[in-house]
Amino acid sequence: MTDIILFGGTAEGRRLADFLADEHIDSIICVVSEYGRSLLPICENICIRCGKLPKEEMFDLFIKERPKLVIDATHPYASHISGTITDVCKELSIKQLAVHRAAVLPRSITNADDITSFDTIDEMIDYINGQDVNCTIFSSLGAKSCSSLTKIKGYKERVYTRILPVEDSLREALSAGFSPKHIICMHGPFSKNINRAMFEETNASTLLTKESGVAGGFIEKIEAARELGMNILLLKRPLSIEGLSIDEIIKEIRRILG
Repeated sequence: MTDIILFGGTAEGRRLADFLADEHIDSIICVVSEYGRSLLPICENICIRCGKLPKEEMFDLFIKERPKLVIDATHPYASHISGTITDVCKELSIKQLAVHRAAVLPRSITNADDITSFDTIDEMIDYINGQDVNCTIFSSLGAKSCSSLTKIKGYKERVYTRILPVEDSLREALSAGFSPKHIICMHGPFSKNINRAMFEETNASTLLTKESGVAGGFIEKIEAARELGMNILLLKRPLSIEGLSIDEIIKEIRRILG
């Protein structure tokens, strides 16, 4: 049995994990990667579960632990796992709370004339394939996008992908078919000068990026690309489901646990 099951290797998830550790609340924290695990607090009341959690395994975990509360603080682009959490909680009548992620950047930045925005990565790739098939592309979308990026015409020669320097991410990029010389394993966020140096070194004329926010180094990345006159393609942040702020969730935890 445990009091809280928390999903998320995000900044919001880490803030909540620190609170659970400080308050000595028995909790299970679910993250996908070893990198996510490495950022979490180590203490007796926290059990960390690392790896993907299919619906059947999530169902079994919830039945076994019967948590008083499940918190979804997953990445805003991970809509599939959020849907699974909601479905399982409804089936088992377990209370669930989700972190509300307000817009982190002014629309004047993300809606600028020199940025082309897309709702899905497939829409972005269709656009790319309709443009100059010889341009070099720098992707900062992360390892999970690598399999989708293989749909870009001539991706092996044209696309460079920047991913986290962890084994799972590298394996994902290599398995998708990217050659080691087109994989950049580095941990950000990056300054404008570092971004610019990478763009220049790869001779990239197109940048693929997510709406990652100030903490994710989004502005520095955009500034570097603008200085080089690059074509900027943005994968828009999904509309946030209704949820609560971190402070509101903490109040709810205290109320539920008494």
